[in-house]
Amino acid sequence: MTGFGYNINGFGSFPSRFTEATGGTVTTSGNYKIHRFTSSGTFQVTQVGSLSTVEYLIVAGGGGAGSVTGGGGGAGGLLEATDQSVSVSSYAVIVGGGGSGSGGNGSNGSKGGTSSALGISTVGGGLGAGNSGGNGGSGGSGGGGKWSNAGGSGTSGQGNSGGAGSSGGFYHAGAGGGKGAAALAASGSSYYPRQGGIGVTRDITGSNVNYAGGGTGGSDTGRGGGQVGGNGFGGGATNGGSGSAHTGGGGGGGNSYGNNYGGSGGSGVVIIRYKFQ
Repeated sequence: MTGFGYNINGFGSFPSRFTEATGGTVTTSGNYKIHRFTSSGTFQVTQVGSLSTVEYLIVAGGGGAGSVTGGGGGAGGLLEATDQSVSVSSYAVIVGGGGSGSGGNGSNGSKGGTSSALGISTVGGGLGAGNSGGNGGSGGSGGGGKWSNAGGSGTSGQGNSGGAGSSGGFYHAGAGGGKGAAALAASGSSYYPRQGGIGVTRDITGSNVNYAGGGTGGSDTGRGGGQVGGNGFGGGATNGGSGSAHTGGGGGGGNSYGNNYGGSGGSGVVIIRYKFQ
């Protein structure tokens, strides 16, 4: 026997143990080959061996935030598995864009875009509410609500709910939910708005990356909460920060001072890996 895939004594050959494929940006880490898609494309499986499963991480685009004490955007929905069966086939890959943050007119942000691969889809993050809309939008994770209004709902298994805005004292908008946790309701007794719901840290690319954190809510005090993982944040008397690209982070709500804009959601990503040796 000279190795897999070679003829042995004229009696044929053993099939390869390993899957082979093309598509996306291909790197290696240890004994894994990694296909990372930051834009839409095709995952082409050219060979399936006895090890016929792949791992995947599919993250949708984060939601955009509202302006003028606007709600934070919800994180894009996230799904993952370590044992997805594949066959020799072409698999369409769609990577969702981040939702747009609201202009400085008190309007809502927009929902993030859907990501999909291997027949599996994730839902874009919910929009953060502005003056013209009370409740945060539903999505992979829910966006934050305006003053005294509820956050949006998350999609089961993909993300968590956004937070409600405060109803008195200091007026803060609600933060967006994350994959790791729902956003807490804003507190009128605190000078600071709530941070977005936390994301999750994964090493599928060979290094730790935080994905799918919710955006912090905008504040009537002009004070932004700190950034959490891939979150956007309402940064002082400025526009809300945008979610990190290729993580599905939600945008941060714009604060009330200076009619500030809401931050955009971070774009999504699709990552597929499998053993190659």
